[in-house]
Amino acid sequence: MKMGVGTRIVFTIFLCIVMALCVAVIFASFGGFAEADMQALWNEANGSEGGYSQAVLIMKSSLAKDVSFTTSILSKLQTNADKIVSSDEYAKQAVSNIKTVYESTSLKPENMTASIIKRSNVKIVSADTQEGRAEITAMLEAVLNVNPQSIGGKVPAQNSGFYFTV
Repeated sequence: MKMGVGTRIVFTIFLCIVMALCVAVIFASFGGFAEADMQALWNEANGSEGGYSQAVLIMKSSLAKDVSFTTSILSKLQTNADKIVSSDEYAKQAVSNIKTVYESTSLKPENMTASIIKRSNVKIVSADTQEGRAEITAMLEAVLNVNPQSIGGKVPAQNSGFYFTV
């Protein structure tokens, strides 16, 4: 069977990809890929200390004006963050709760422990603190460097009302 030039090129590329994958698997089987601490890599790349923000709390300004409500929400978030990194049972329950909302998640409650979650850098940092503002600013500056339009072309000023304070 005779193959055309285009078919030969595609077939050659396919074989190269398969060979590269085989080399990667062999390399990995000998420990060729080191574990990476994403928080440490972020800190090193951005000259920061707190890691990168993975979630934020956003609320309408009308709700934010209710100090007792916002204080209560922040307190409950802090309590939950403290529990999830200190109790294996609480960590497993949290993953079970996630699965009720996101059924297709690959997270498995039986594999989740407090120490695993602790390595995920779960913590509550308020934008009302110097540490919080520094972390948010570092994240926004990184986003600005990649896609300025996604944050309006500039990092919000400290006194712009962008950052929530209680």
